[in-house]
Amino acid sequence: MSIARSTTLAMLFLCGAGSSAHAAETAPDKGTTTIDAMRLEIYMDREMRAFGDAEISKDGQYIKGDRIFVNTINDEIHAVGNVFVKQGNATAEGPELRMKMEDREGEMPEPSFTIGGDGERKGRGNASTIMFEGPTKERLKSVRYTTCEAGVNDWYMHANELEIDHHSETATATNAWIQFKGMPILYTPWIDFPFSNERASGVLLPTFGSTTRSGFELAVPYYLNIAPEMDATITPRYMSKRGTQVQGEFRYLDRSNPHIVNTDRLEYLPNDDMTGRSRYAINLRNTHTFGGGWWGNLQFERVSDDTYFSDMSTRIALTSRVNLPQQVDLHYDKNTLTNDWHFTLMAQQYQTLDKVSYPYQRLPQIALSGFQELGPIDTRLSTEFVRFDKNSAAPISVTGERYTIYPTASLPLLASYGYITPKVGLRYTGYNLNNAGTSYDSKSTAIPTFSLDTGLYFDRTMRVVKNVYTQTLEPRLFYVYIPYENQNRLPIFDTGLSDLNISTLFAENQFVGGDRINDANQVTLALTSRMIDQRTGVQRLSATIGERFYFNDPRVTTCSPANPTAAECSSTNTVHSDFLTAVSAKLLNGWNADAAWQYNTDNSETVRANMGLRYQPEPGKIMNLGYRFTRDRLEQIDVSTEWPLGTNWYGLARFNYSLRNNASTNDKRGPIEALAGLEYNAGCWQARTVVHRLTTATTTANYSIFFQLELTGMSSIGSNPLDLLKRSIPGFTNPDQISNTVE
Repeated sequence: MSIARSTTLAMLFLCGAGSSAHAAETAPDKGTTTIDAMRLEIYMDREMRAFGDAEISKDGQYIKGDRIFVNTINDEIHAVGNVFVKQGNATAEGPELRMKMEDREGEMPEPSFTIGGDGERKGRGNASTIMFEGPTKERLKSVRYTTCEAGVNDWYMHANELEIDHHSETATATNAWIQFKGMPILYTPWIDFPFSNERASGVLLPTFGSTTRSGFELAVPYYLNIAPEMDATITPRYMSKRGTQVQGEFRYLDRSNPHIVNTDRLEYLPNDDMTGRSRYAINLRNTHTFGGGWWGNLQFERVSDDTYFSDMSTRIALTSRVNLPQQVDLHYDKNTLTNDWHFTLMAQQYQTLDKVSYPYQRLPQIALSGFQELGPIDTRLSTEFVRFDKNSAAPISVTGERYTIYPTASLPLLASYGYITPKVGLRYTGYNLNNAGTSYDSKSTAIPTFSLDTGLYFDRTMRVVKNVYTQTLEPRLFYVYIPYENQNRLPIFDTGLSDLNISTLFAENQFVGGDRINDANQVTLALTSRMIDQRTGVQRLSATIGERFYFNDPRVTTCSPANPTAAECSSTNTVHSDFLTAVSAKLLNGWNADAAWQYNTDNSETVRANMGLRYQPEPGKIMNLGYRFTRDRLEQIDVSTEWPLGTNWYGLARFNYSLRNNASTNDKRGPIEALAGLEYNAGCWQARTVVHRLTTATTTANYSIFFQLELTGMSSIGSNPLDLLKRSIPGFTNPDQISNTVE
């Protein structure tokens, strides 16, 4: 029986009565099979043949070919000539296909295939055979696979066998090797990888590199996708000079607050070949919310020995660390429109690596602070109890307990043109000391405070070229009176003099910590001007100048009774503070600038200066220039850049250099950190090489070489320098995330 093209007849034949001509125009029901072709031949109720652009679809499966033969008794399909198969985000093309549609079991010889799509990186490849093994699985023999666009064959993964699981959206290859630019570069007996943006468990491609401290390094990470909110990575790391280290990282989201990522890390090196002892590092950082306003933190860091970071790390932030915190804290917050209360319970101690700077332990610290509106008056209360102790390895020194109660009341009077806020308070501090000897007193103090903060707002409209701005002029006056109380025989547990800057100019107490409160009869004058783009609301320029003037010389210092001849024990005789200025600019052409300057007018010298300049017209183009100066301590320049050098090429550099020798601050003349590298982005792969030099806390230099080949959609080969680049070059952008190719 031969008939013209008719989907309706095919549906009647395969699915039974109940269909009609209208059925061909509506979406088929689940389980319904639809056939379309130029010509259909039906042989009783056993077989049907479709010729000429034949198509068959059922439950999301779609098959097309020159000819399709359907055996309805065995539910078998035989498609011949230009066969095309599609299910979900996977397609396959080949000369022939045999399949049972109900079970989706069958075979296609010499197929080419694609995986992925819909915003994901699409993979493609070919094989000698593809076997369909159910609704969600295929197995391919003698396969090659890449994520490069059609016509671009820069790299392929070859494998004896590749299993694709659409349920987990992962692919598993056995006896696999990577071919890059026609050359084999890596072999692995087994590897799996996701072909979508979803995470998947499996062995990641190895990373390798070299450092002067550890020699050649090779790491083979294994990723565990434990749950949607939980994963882990286990990484054996071979170091030619030291042996094999095992690294582990466990991450999970807080169930009550999925924005909190908790990370636990562990490193263990049994029997270091260079030191002859086992070495380890532990870093636990966890935050949990318990509901009802309660939440807590755990931070625990420990290493096996004092030189662990300088031997193992390539980060100056780690190599210079000498005190590792170990603390647990519990918090309660209650916030309403008219009140705000916070409770904290904390225990804290440290592991000290330099065997010199033993900070005080807080065992425990209990704090309660709150805010309450009483009509037009704002009241605040700050209370604290701390028990300070010392590590048993530290030299014997004063320890003990400190109690603090500090209530304040303020009356903010606000208007559109300005404000005035008077504030009064009384700070009580008491001690119960151990090992006090004759140098310290357990004296309690009750010191009243008074401040008056007032300011005005002026603004005008001004035009610069074609842009219209609002320019403001904001004078501010801040007066503080605190009577003098002799505190020289009180201990210094956690207190130091804060740096003088624009923010601390308007602080009542110039000490950080609870052991000192300064005497004051002083006024701070400051003037701020801003330029705000009226079209966008963006602040393009802000400049502030300020200075503090003393009616009485400050007498309270951070002098310790144990060392009464120290420099900080002498009070200052001055009528004003250093002159301060700060400028921040965000210009339209991609330039950003920040500068701060502290100038001593009595000695006519700069005390501190920080300047930063950034040019970033677009992602992938950035230049940073920084300068830091602190008199008698440090003077450094810092230059970094990421810049296109041609089509798909990017240059990377960072140079941090000390301009002075200062033994007391370990700021030696010469390069502190230097980096140079190149990146190439070919779309389906990126390559980067980076050379890094780092001066450690012991003033020795550690050199590292990074090379990474990143195969998009699969994994990376080599040592990953991305974290180093993001830290070293502020504003760094991975070229893979830059949409426009640089010409």
